[in-house]
Amino acid sequence: MLFHLTTQPTVLARRNKAKHRQSPKLGRDRQNREPKQRFILFCEGENTEPQYFNALKWIHTDALITVEIVPGVGVPMTIDEKVIERANLENLGRSRRG
Repeated sequence: MLFHLTTQPTVLARRNKAKHRQSPKLGRDRQNREPKQRFILFCEGENTEPQYFNALKWIHTDALITVEIVPGVGVPMTIDEKVIERANLENLGRSRRG
C-alpha cells in the first residue's frame, strides 16, 4: 500500500501565522496623565518674556503642568487688573492657601 504524505492546510496556516506574528514591545509605554497644576503667566512685554517662558515650556515638556502665556499685558497695575479679571472670569476666587 502506497501512502502519499501531504501537509494539511490548517498546519500550513498556523505556520504562516506564526511567521507574521509581531514581536512584543520591549520599551515602556508612556503614561498619559492629566496635568496636576495649571499656570497662567501674564507678561509686561510682548517679545522677551513670552519667548523665555515658551523656551521653558519646550524644555520641560514632560512636566505634569500646563502653562498658558498672556503676552503684552502692560505695566504692573494693568497686569493686576488683568489677573483679577481672568480669575473672576474662570471663577478661581482666592487662593486656598489663604
